[in-house]
Amino acid sequence: MKRNIVLCLSLALCLLAAGCGGQSAPTADAVDLADRLSTQIQFEDTLSPLEGDMLYTLYGIDQKDVQQGAAYVSTGATAEEIAVFSCTDDSAAQRVESALKQRVDSQKQSYVDYVPKEMTKLNDAVLIRRGNLVALCISNDNATAKQLIQG
Repeated sequence: MKRNIVLCLSLALCLLAAGCGGQSAPTADAVDLADRLSTQIQFEDTLSPLEGDMLYTLYGIDQKDVQQGAAYVSTGATAEEIAVFSCTDDSAAQRVESALKQRVDSQKQSYVDYVPKEMTKLNDAVLIRRGNLVALCISNDNATAKQLIQG
């Protein structure tokens, strides 16, 4: 009798532990994706990482909307840029996507007279939202950017 109780309790414990081990959807690593974009795409300009508050200030993004983010920006000689954000939820991802669209629009206004040849990159900027991940890549290699972002 004692053995049956121990066996039943052990079985119940195993079932409870298995129920708690459900897998959630994998979250994309924004920093890793930004790093891969920066190393696997040939950029004309030198890109430097944005650090600290500048990451959020440049794009007008609320830090509360982001779990993880990374960005690389050019020297200003080109419009080349990478920004990847893993957002807290769907609404946050929508806000971040909107902010990145505004960034591209702002860059278009800046470069149209400053360096007109950069307009090709800006007009064809890769901006992809995949779940709560939002990624922007401005380069001459959109095929590679799309492939890396879409996984």
